[in-house]
Amino acid sequence: MKAAVFYGKHDLRIEDIAVPEPKDDEVLVKVMACGICGTDMHIFEGDEGAAATPRGTVLGHEFSGIVEKTGRNVKNIKIGDRVCVDPNKLCGNCYYCKSAIGHFCENIVGIGTTVNGGFEQYCAVPQSRIYKLPSSTPFEEAAMAEPVACCIHGIDLCNIRTDDTVLVIGCGMIGMIMLQLAGIAGAARIIAIEP
Repeated sequence: MKAAVFYGKHDLRIEDIAVPEPKDDEVLVKVMACGICGTDMHIFEGDEGAAATPRGTVLGHEFSGIVEKTGRNVKNIKIGDRVCVDPNKLCGNCYYCKSAIGHFCENIVGIGTTVNGGFEQYCAVPQSRIYKLPSSTPFEEAAMAEPVACCIHGIDLCNIRTDDTVLVIGCGMIGMIMLQLAGIAGAARIIAIEP
């Protein structure tokens, strides 16, 4: 299968690699759509994401697709299901996970950052990171579930009231999502700053 494999700063190669075999608790997803995140760009430029990206990793953590195969312990997910992926698997045991600040997890597994992700035709994903999609949701929209979830979390932390003014600095994809969510949250005035 084709994959975009990261080897270091400015070194992303399209290669033929083996289709992964899902482990007992994994599903094999045929990738139908994958977004390019700012994190992917930072990694390409030689910076780390939330954790170091090993040489030889397939990037891409915003993706959706169709379940092609399931491991023998997989429950409630079947071949043919349309799905999107939560790319962050937390350990649940470190200080940060136990303190409800799992985004600092010391043992995080990042699909598309620390292990192979969605810039490949097929990706093995733990069943715990899979969410089913209705047939009415296009794969391109479903691939945006992860960035929208991040933005919703940010908007929730803002506690926007109906008479608030909201300022969004930067109108990239995340900024545009934040603008829309601020309006939905009821902000009276929304200001955007973009060079």
